[in-house]
Amino acid sequence: MNYLKFLLVTAIFALGATAQQRSQIPGSTVVAEIEGKPMTASELNEFVGAMGPQAASFFDRDPKEFTRQLALLLKLAKVAEAEKLDQKSPAKQRLEYARANVLTQTLLDQKINTLPIDEKVVQAYYDQHKADYTQMFAKMIRVGYGTDGKPRTDADAKAKIEDLAKQATAGTDFATLAKENSDDGATKDKGGDLPPITKSSSGLPPKIKAALTGLQPGGLSAPIQEQNAYYLFRMERTAPAPLDAVRSEIANVVRQESFRKWMDEAKNSASVKFMDETYFKPNPAAAPPQLPAGVAPPKPGTPIPPAAPKP
Repeated sequence: MNYLKFLLVTAIFALGATAQQRSQIPGSTVVAEIEGKPMTASELNEFVGAMGPQAASFFDRDPKEFTRQLALLLKLAKVAEAEKLDQKSPAKQRLEYARANVLTQTLLDQKINTLPIDEKVVQAYYDQHKADYTQMFAKMIRVGYGTDGKPRTDADAKAKIEDLAKQATAGTDFATLAKENSDDGATKDKGGDLPPITKSSSGLPPKIKAALTGLQPGGLSAPIQEQNAYYLFRMERTAPAPLDAVRSEIANVVRQESFRKWMDEAKNSASVKFMDETYFKPNPAAAPPQLPAGVAPPKPGTPIPPAAPKP
């Protein structure tokens, strides 16, 4: 039984879309016959693709074995239907729940990707949150140490960055200091110039983002230690980011808010009446649901994930 379960689970979760590699074959071409039913290239590609992105490795590695596993899966499902297992508990309830869950997730994916975006709403959001989209134009000096490949210690790097900070404070041109001392290959030859940064920019360490957002034009940061290096920043100027530069980011925020409102309406319109309060009385002693490490519990109203099958 455990071996059979392994085969079925492998077939379901190790699927993938490999339509590009097989694009030379016309979609109407019958590529296999499964349980007496012809299956075209398009049908098999669609089936594989619908199972999720993790499918590619299995299907690419051995498409015939994948198709054999699919045939086994469909054959055993037919046997189960012939024995009317789909009409008995617990399969009946599991099938009903699985169908509802798949349809719900498909609907949610469709909604969040197709909700219309009103340009007037985007413009209004931009006008109300311009401060969040102010572009900061700054210069940077980076002094690495240790495993960064530089023959200097943490203490050496700290002493050097502190000396550079004193020179910059005393009026030495920051761009010249960056060209002569910075380890950052992407900005050194540009006098330490960084690409425009906003408060919503992703990928910046929190300490560096906090330091930058706290600087006024002409301001110099204190030395910041981050990942085997010390950094020094000087704010050159700030300016509102043009709408076109942040339009897609704002559109995503607006779409998320529209989706949240749509979900709230759906939750508020879902009809349920509790006819027996005793039946629905919570059990304080019940153990909380066991979640994988690092996975947060779902927020109230989130569709409940299906339970893992019992061994």
